[in-house]
Amino acid sequence: FFIPWWIINFVPMYKLDCPYYTKEFQSLDELIQDILNSGMDPNYEILINGKPTGETAWEHISQMN
Repeated sequence: FFIPWWIINFVPMYKLDCPYYTKEFQSLDELIQDILNSGMDPNYEILINGKPTGETAWEHISQMN
């Protein structure tokens, strides 16, 4: 089905600032879970819609316990 561009711009997409990890997710939890499952290095910065957050995935993983 078709999703208008103005709706897509409001959906936050989470990814890592890493040239070889190109996956994107609609939630931070999904991103963190994929990093844990895939063994991806969590020391890359998290981007939301391509903008830096100033936080690494590792910071979120270390707070999970």
